Amino acid sequence: MDTLVAMAPFGLADSTCPHGIADLLTDRVQRGADNPAIFYGDQVLSYGQLSARMKSIAIALTEAGIKCGDKVGVFFPNHPDLVASFFAVVRIGGTVVPINPLLKADEIAHILADSDAKAVIAHQQLARELEATLPRLNELQNVFVLTYQNESSIDHQLADKSDAMGGSEATEAIQKMVASSGKVITVLDELELRKKEHSLDLNARQIAEHGILISHDQLAVLVYTSGTTGHPKGAMLSHGNLLAAVEMKRSILDFRDTDRILAVLPLCHIYGLAVVMLGMISQGGAMVICEKFETISVLDAIEKNRVTIIPAVPAMYQFMAMELEKNPRDLSALRYGLCGAAPLEAELLNRLDAALGVPVLEGYALTETACIATITPLSGPRKPGSVGPKVPGVELYVVDNKFSPLPRGRANVGQVAVRGPNVMSGYYKQKEASDDCIKDGLFLTGDLGWFDEDEYLHISGRTKELIIRGGQNIYPREVETAIMRMESILEVAVIGIPDKYMGERVKAVVVVKPGNTVTEDQVKEFCTNCLAPYKVPRIVEFSDGLPRNSTGKVLKRMLL
Repeated sequence: MDTLVAMAPFGLADSTCPHGIADLLTDRVQRGADNPAIFYGDQVLSYGQLSARMKSIAIALTEAGIKCGDKVGVFFPNHPDLVASFFAVVRIGGTVVPINPLLKADEIAHILADSDAKAVIAHQQLARELEATLPRLNELQNVFVLTYQNESSIDHQLADKSDAMGGSEATEAIQKMVASSGKVITVLDELELRKKEHSLDLNARQIAEHGILISHDQLAVLVYTSGTTGHPKGAMLSHGNLLAAVEMKRSILDFRDTDRILAVLPLCHIYGLAVVMLGMISQGGAMVICEKFETISVLDAIEKNRVTIIPAVPAMYQFMAMELEKNPRDLSALRYGLCGAAPLEAELLNRLDAALGVPVLEGYALTETACIATITPLSGPRKPGSVGPKVPGVELYVVDNKFSPLPRGRANVGQVAVRGPNVMSGYYKQKEASDDCIKDGLFLTGDLGWFDEDEYLHISGRTKELIIRGGQNIYPREVETAIMRMESILEVAVIGIPDKYMGERVKAVVVVKPGNTVTEDQVKEFCTNCLAPYKVPRIVEFSDGLPRNSTGKVLKRMLL
């Protein structure tokens, strides 16, 4: 790894998927329209039914004047109609702008305004939050609200949930939108969607049926980063980026058409969108969709639906392991688990091996690279603390401050950099930020890491999280790993705080396992035995839990 040499293209040719990622669903319908695509509560949707739903929404969008190149927000919890809406937008050549259902009005307004969205498709239970954003959105012209009000609905089980907005509340919020927003509000209930199947608008039906011919450099998805260091930025991912990412996963993850993958990760984020949704649909398997993570209900869904693959984040696995140790389940259908978004500690990995009975493969992924860049191989050595080797088709480097590659070895920590056909073209309307992180096609991730002798990547932390004490570099990940060796510790996050004399001090925020007691002195003493003196936390703070975003990443700025 001496030079940064450009790689040959990797992925599907334009002629293979002339309609871009929309063809992933079309292909599976042609191969088996009756095969199950989605398990959701007690309902099962076939690929044919999912496609019909997609076409109805696509017709509604086209009839309203949404055209190729327009940005369309998709504002849903994990739900079958999120999938249908996603494919409806790309089917007509639009760009999907996924919106996290946990966001509040100001955050939603920023994404819709910054993306120049012309329309938004939303679930009824999110109508109230959406209504508050509309007066601030000049570019937005159309709002489509999907409503579910009877037991024949695809979504009838949500009506019984205490935390979901009921039909009357949703209707009131929608009426407020109609009265005050100045937008075109279209309510799509079951009857309206069925009518779209027989639309009199021949052009709309033609587009929904056959799709739009596109180039692979056309923008497919504008995914907003989690915003851990300021306002979220829109990562521009083309159809070619996503198709390349799908092909890379296909070559290493061994997804099968008989697989059933757990879809509890937010499908609005790249891990859920690219790995779970696009990855599984491209292979013709099925998604078992859970709206949100609740340990017992998720394990019930895994057992009941014979889930074969679990993609999750460490916090989810932590709770699943705790529950399974108390109440074992029949998980005999499982083939393996996937873990990303945050480090997986060796102690938890060992517990998961026992609780799940299958390997959990740790990987490294970013929104800007359309997801997976490295993954522990299904067949090959597993190295706790490593996120595995690069996936086929990706160039991966650890570089110094001059962007030159560093040799292997723990002592050679540098910034992780990625190049490949899966890498975004930049951040939307953010040329300076794009130029800062993309150099000659090489994406500078902001993560620190090193390669071992087998080219397995080890992540040390973030460049912006690097703690400098008295001129000494301290990687938070190393201190966190040390503290997690204490049997009584459930979670820990390490940050740097200002110090008048030394520049920064190390602060550890610790979550203790239920029923255990740990003191500040015990944590410091333990670290003294396994870390250099300058790395030992000067401050240990105890907390009931660590603040996280919806993908499971710890929001360290909230710990300052």
